[in-house]
Amino acid sequence: MPEDAAMKMAIVMAANDSAAMGGWLVANDLASADLERWTIDGEAEVAGQLLDALVVQWRQTPVDIVLFPAGALADELATRLAWRLRGAAYARCNR
Repeated sequence: MPEDAAMKMAIVMAANDSAAMGGWLVANDLASADLERWTIDGEAEVAGQLLDALVVQWRQTPVDIVLFPAGALADELATRLAWRLRGAAYARCNR
């Protein structure tokens, strides 16, 4: 990636998390980043139900980093998505 190119990011969130995530973006100076929002509709509790959809979404709009909210489901999704896309996953990172 050229040094002056913006990093493309996607945030995976539940439909009702947009307000909290917006505050987090501003607090972490990411509001102006090249950012996609991938919204999870419904209350899926099994990573396998969402994984295929995330792979399809990534193929349609590839990004450099996918951010997930905190939680066990997100940890599993991040790990399994990284494996499928031949990338890396970091869970529960603090700065």
